[in-house]
Amino acid sequence: MKHLFILLFLFGSCSVTKKNNSTNNKNSDTYENTHIEMTKTACHGKCPVYKITIQGNGKAIYDGQNNVDKIGKYEKLLSKEEIDNLIKKFEEVKFFEFKNEYFAKATDLPTTYLEFTHKEQNKKKSPHFQSL
Repeated sequence: MKHLFILLFLFGSCSVTKKNNSTNNKNSDTYENTHIEMTKTACHGKCPVYKITIQGNGKAIYDGQNNVDKIGKYEKLLSKEEIDNLIKKFEEVKFFEFKNEYFAKATDLPTTYLEFTHKEQNKKKSPHFQSL
């Protein structure tokens, strides 16, 4: 799961700009059908709620919704090398071999959904928690 934080690292360590309607993407032909999406849901406390979407063309969108430092949509254009590294990490951990769902007994935890589409394969993974 530590590789999930790579997605967060990209947004935390790189400058991002507030979304505007004129995004010029120079990597538009790279990994045309690749898509990565991570969503964190709410809990009864102050859990961060956000969604990160990374398209194969390098367009990355962070949508901070609640209990995060940056509220709103922010975009960044990732380089081909950054996209290559992300895809490599998903392949190294054999993401497509993961179960679709994992179950655990816990109380009031947010859900993390992680979806990866690449080379006509798609996998959406999520944990499901049961009350103790």
